[in-house]
Amino acid sequence: MKKYLLIIFSCIATLTSCDSWLLEDAPNVTSLDDYYTSGSAAVQNATAAYVPLMWEYGTTYFSEWFIGDIVSDDALKGGQSKGDMSDVYNLENFKSNSDNTLLLEFYRAQWQGISRCNLPLHYIPSMDTDTLMTPKVKERLIGELKYLRALYYFRLVRVFGGVPKITTIIDKSTNWKQPYATAEEIYALIISDLEDANAKLWKKSEYAAKDLGRATKGAAQAMLLKANLYNHNYKAAESWGDSIIASGEYSLVNNYADNFTLAGENGTESVFE
Repeated sequence: MKKYLLIIFSCIATLTSCDSWLLEDAPNVTSLDDYYTSGSAAVQNATAAYVPLMWEYGTTYFSEWFIGDIVSDDALKGGQSKGDMSDVYNLENFKSNSDNTLLLEFYRAQWQGISRCNLPLHYIPSMDTDTLMTPKVKERLIGELKYLRALYYFRLVRVFGGVPKITTIIDKSTNWKQPYATAEEIYALIISDLEDANAKLWKKSEYAAKDLGRATKGAAQAMLLKANLYNHNYKAAESWGDSIIASGEYSLVNNYADNFTLAGENGTESVFE
């Protein structure tokens, strides 16, 4: 009898302890709060935010080439027939619908970029600094992310006009449906992000060789010039252009063709590439 009672009591004890056990996190799963605890995590996330800039259409060309050059008559679609890259044909003839794969891939890539900016922008400001992410590096990372978010939104607003304005993390299915903002509201966000980026980013000459290609103060100023130009704020555009020249960070190369070589990447003419 004692033997059976011991087994019963053992089973009851095991079952009552299951409540707390079920509430524990699954093994080998890292929460976001636990992930954003080191400078390396912050740097890696900021670097990942650049990646959608390099996504091509069907691994062929960048979508903006089709949108900017073929639609503007700088180039022709070519090919054997209308069916050869029909999405480009429809763009060229202003017959595109919302299911145009070229536009759809371009649209989605920008939102991937924006979401990759919003996530670290939520966590990095409250992170503790360390040997890798010093206060100066931390500020620079925030500047890089603000610059990139502005660039992704700039790419969207030029093609689509008003789009949703999302500056927070979308982590629930109930938050997926977002209202559209006007083009004016998007440009206001772009300029605000770029002004903040300009205040935080480093000059090009302050970067180590391994970090060349990251957003710089000059890149933010160049985008501020461009965004203000699109908004017909010519005085502001001129002022930002003067700032770039006055920085002394950039100059013309002796041979223009060098800009398009591997050795010429991030050269003296390069503001951001």
